[in-house]
Amino acid sequence: MINTYNESALHETLKEIYATESGGKTEAPIPGTQFVADILNGDGSAIEIQTGSVGALRKKIEFFCENGRKIKVVRPILIEKAIENYDENGNLISRKRSPKRETVYSVLRGLSGVHHLLGKFELEIPFVKATEKRLQTEEKTQLLNRSRRHLKNWLPLGKVLDSIEGEARFLEKTDFLNLIPEKILNSTEDFTLRELSDEIENQKYPYPVSKTNRKEAAKWTKLLLWILEKAELAERAGKKGNAILWKIRS
Repeated sequence: MINTYNESALHETLKEIYATESGGKTEAPIPGTQFVADILNGDGSAIEIQTGSVGALRKKIEFFCENGRKIKVVRPILIEKAIENYDENGNLISRKRSPKRETVYSVLRGLSGVHHLLGKFELEIPFVKATEKRLQTEEKTQLLNRSRRHLKNWLPLGKVLDSIEGEARFLEKTDFLNLIPEKILNSTEDFTLRELSDEIENQKYPYPVSKTNRKEAAKWTKLLLWILEKAELAERAGKKGNAILWKIRS
């Protein structure tokens, strides 16, 4: 019978990969603090694997920045996800490909809480393919943390990394301008939120993105401009009719 609830399988695998590459120690206490680093390197820098909101690491990132130490946050996005359903005896019932995929813009919500720290820590976004395993239940069930808004007839068993298909890196604050499609970024003309949204939806992505996922990415345009404005990378430049005009700060 399956009785293991492992939401951190993807997290653990990525931690092992990055620890091997850096030669750091995993789950290492940071002297003089209450923090534990996912990976602590010999030079005192750290690597944090965050499959959820980057903003949840704000205090830890602030500690490293305030003490002049480097910290890299690794936040994977699922560009492809398969779903496997198992019965209580561990037998595979079904496997299907999920239509829901993330884009690099999916990370923006988590960045809103650390907008003041952009450029002070390194952000790496690996594009991953993963398999989510689920335990099929006879009745609709609530999670132990009661986070479900709607009951489901399955319980999560965790996500397993299948492959890493590339990555995006943000080393400097100005690297976040790479989230602006080239057509707008390379233009001397001011632009509206709608124009930016259309370009985000229609631009070429380095991984397969469906029409639905493109529309989902475009929904983050307003937050993207808010973050870029807070980071002093973009500013308002007047109005075009009722629409606010924006421009990239030089």
